[in-house]
Amino acid sequence: MFSRTVKRAVGAIGASALLVVGGTAAQAALGPDEVRPDTDNYLGWHQGDPAGSTSFEVRWDGLYFGSPNKAQIINGLVEEGEVSDEVLTADQLVDKIDNSGLIDAQGDVFFQVGLHYVPENGDPDNPDWTTLRPVDAASEGEGEIGLDVTANWTGTSDLAGENAPLAELLEDLGDDAEFMVAAYGVFAETESYISGITFDGDTDEFGFDAKAPYSVSGDPEEVRLADLTAADDSQVEEVCEGIQLGDDGQGELLFDVDPIEVQGETSEERWADLYAILGSLDGEYTTDSDDGGEGGVTINLLYGLAPDDANAITLRPSDDAAEGSVIVEGELDNTEFEDGDEVVLGELLQSLVDNADLGIWVDGFSIYNVGGPIVLHDTQFYDNVNLVYPGVCDVDDETPTPEPPADDDDAATPVVKEPSFTG
Repeated sequence: MFSRTVKRAVGAIGASALLVVGGTAAQAALGPDEVRPDTDNYLGWHQGDPAGSTSFEVRWDGLYFGSPNKAQIINGLVEEGEVSDEVLTADQLVDKIDNSGLIDAQGDVFFQVGLHYVPENGDPDNPDWTTLRPVDAASEGEGEIGLDVTANWTGTSDLAGENAPLAELLEDLGDDAEFMVAAYGVFAETESYISGITFDGDTDEFGFDAKAPYSVSGDPEEVRLADLTAADDSQVEEVCEGIQLGDDGQGELLFDVDPIEVQGETSEERWADLYAILGSLDGEYTTDSDDGGEGGVTINLLYGLAPDDANAITLRPSDDAAEGSVIVEGELDNTEFEDGDEVVLGELLQSLVDNADLGIWVDGFSIYNVGGPIVLHDTQFYDNVNLVYPGVCDVDDETPTPEPPADDDDAATPVVKEPSFTG
């Protein structure tokens, strides 16, 4: 018998392979429309280098910048020409920067802070400007990468050409110098990447915001195995309160649905809608703990000008694939991938949605067992597939089994039900 004590979600693509930057962030990710390519307005996130307007891009998982030209992506804290009302001492400024850092930095990324300052005995009505930056690029790595204020820093204006730990660098302006931060951000002259940035403890992350997965409404529909399509009939069987997948091999149920068109005006909107469709595949199964069966899924896509003549693509997680990756199979003529490639799912979705001339439809999925039998109890997908499998349970019934009717012309003709489920 199968134990009910071991339960896992079937929706492997929705639950484990869709990994989106910003998913655990305290605030929404900054998308492509929230980082301006020019300095028409200094306040807020924008690209600030004259050569960098085409050298950055916010993609699904973060900020890419520094290629083909240098670029600086900065968050202006004041309007153009304004001076911040927050006046800091050198020690307070060092503390703010020491409480800052980068997230998932790759390439040669330089953190920078733009500020007005009044040197000791300077004119408060006519502050100077400098941009502070570490001499060396940040260390590459995953997660939060803090800034080292004890390493050498440099600046512009009166601090140009000076290299010293940050506190010592600021000492050159006098003990009573005042500092007013106007912006912070990153600079790169070669292809670089970050997923987020922290300034004085406040973090901004870059990427696409994921929509919540679609969910079904209404009562579930009871469905029997005879209503479904199996890849191999010998590997599927109705059991009590479910359908067993796998006997001595792999059992797989195939589900067709009316093509679901991915919606959205921008790449980010289309990416989020496709994410929400894939993430909606869910269900519950049980497995005997000794056999250790797992549930797996595939998703079928159509990619082209219209569903009738589109390329068919299948996404299939693999035991050998890295977390967040899938094996992509099928007709991939209009993509940068080849049949059988292992692809980070978010990157695959980005590639598909970037071509605004081609549509994307989801037209089916499958559920199968891996490593041992499972008993599938229910399935949900999108907003209209809500199935429960009652199966066949043994009933202690002493009523004798009726004899079959006599072989005569008045005997009833049995009715054979054709598989009818299409989603």
